[in-house]
Formats: sequence, C-alpha cells, structure tokens
Amino acid sequence: MSGSAADVRGFTLVEVLVAVLLLVVGLLGLSATLSVVAWRMSVAELETRVRTGAEAEIEALLAAGYDRLAPGISRREGLAVDWQVDGDDPRRVTLVARGTLGRHERADTLETLVRRR
Repeated sequence: MSGSAADVRGFTLVEVLVAVLLLVVGLLGLSATLSVVAWRMSVAELETRVRTGAEAEIEALLAAGYDRLAPGISRREGLAVDWQVDGDDPRRVTLVARGTLGRHERADTLETLVRRR
C-alpha cells in the first residue's frame, strides 16, 4: 500500500458538482418539454371533441329530414353548437361547433347541402 496522494482514485468535488449541474439542467429541460407536450395533447383532444361533436350534430340534422331542418342551438358535452339553414332546394346547412380549454377556444365549421327527396 502506497501512501502518496497520486495513487488515490476517485472524483474531485468540482467534478461531482459539474455532473450534478448537468443532471439538473437536463431534468429541467425534460420537465419543460413534458408540460408543453401535455398542453398540446389537451388541445388536440379538444379539437377532436369539437370535430366529432359537429359531425354528430350534422348527422342528427340530416337524419331528421329535409322538412324538419330549421336553425337551432345545442349545448352538449361541453360544446356549443349552432346552425343556420338557408335556401329552399337545396337547403344549405352551416353548423359551427365551439369548445373551450381554459381561455382558449377551438371552433369547427361544417357546411352541407340538402335536397328534397
């Protein structure tokens, strides 16, 4: 066993501090990225709910038939849906669905023509 300081193996305090600093910076970057990803997933879910709600509502209007088409408003599953009916034959149905996430709003507009059978 040698007693000289040159034979001692290990990390210096400075090397340990630098390693810890790099680890902390990496973890902070990862946490910032995860919050952005979570927010974007929430917005994508809202956009999907708005689109599927609009499609479901316009399908219900079309299923009701030409003679029962009239302007209206619907509130369901956290969505506000309103539609206008213009014209005689064909009738133009314009439907707007809106949903909110916090202070952000997403809207989707669908339009279709309906002919008398």
